Amino acid sequence: MDLHSGGERPTKRSSTGGYEEDLLTSLPDDLLRRILRGLPSTADAAQTSLLSRRWVRLWAGIPEIWFRGPVVPGRVHAALAAYAAHAGPPIHDLSIVSDAPVDDEAVGVIYLPCLENATNIELRLGCLGLALPDTGVFAKLETLLLKNVRFPGECDLGDAVSSARCPSLRRLTVRGARGVRNLLIRSQSLVALMLAHPRGLRRLMVIAPMLENFYFSAHKEREKLAVRISAPRLEKLKWAGRFQPSFIQRAHLQELDTNFIVYGRDGFLNPHHLRLFRHFEAVSLHLLVMQPDKVSALSPHAKSCCQLNILASSAVW
Repeated sequence: MDLHSGGERPTKRSSTGGYEEDLLTSLPDDLLRRILRGLPSTADAAQTSLLSRRWVRLWAGIPEIWFRGPVVPGRVHAALAAYAAHAGPPIHDLSIVSDAPVDDEAVGVIYLPCLENATNIELRLGCLGLALPDTGVFAKLETLLLKNVRFPGECDLGDAVSSARCPSLRRLTVRGARGVRNLLIRSQSLVALMLAHPRGLRRLMVIAPMLENFYFSAHKEREKLAVRISAPRLEKLKWAGRFQPSFIQRAHLQELDTNFIVYGRDGFLNPHHLRLFRHFEAVSLHLLVMQPDKVSALSPHAKSCCQLNILASSAVW
């Protein structure tokens, strides 16, 4: 493919000696953007700008930044800077998905700017560092997923995701995060919250009047954690770890999903789960037990001491 001086329509010599329009470049803009979106990263899409000036408008017109595969912080920063330099549409989606194995020794930090118009941010970093902006409002952000991210230094994740800076946030997922010792979330919009295996977390406070679903899984089942949850609309709770009834201040709990070891040596959390059961009244409990033929032995006990309506039980052995 040759580049000509006009820069808009690369052509190639036909069999008759004349020139004909390049078939790829002649496709509609929307279709070309779909093709570009299939490339591994925004950086790869930006390389098509070497073809013609039209291709610059194409990749810069995609309201999304994405990286799949090996994630190099420098390339991410360059893509963010390139978008800022072009007068294209604001970024609505940011997706960075590393295929590298989780490595606590991973080197590099991604500096996330404040994306005021982003509605969805997904960062799966394989334990690369993540630096959140100190200021700014993610005014339209509705979904935030952080998996295997490492927060260098002192990180106030709670401040970054609370209503003052994420007024529209509805779904927050944090899995395998490193570097967060204290997490205080104050959100007027949050509906679903997942905190799974947070390493080093010592104190958790959630004040979320609209929260309906909450999943929590401790990094180490035996580790102690100071918890306070105020969520008057909370209906569904999945909890894996130590539990005290005082953890939940206000809630309207209807459904519980947790593990209870009926037989075996791994039932050291059973007393905590029984405390959790007593926190419910006439709820639907999805109970995970060790031996399916022993469910009947547990159900009367659970119903008599906890007044539980057991809808379903699944077994693992």
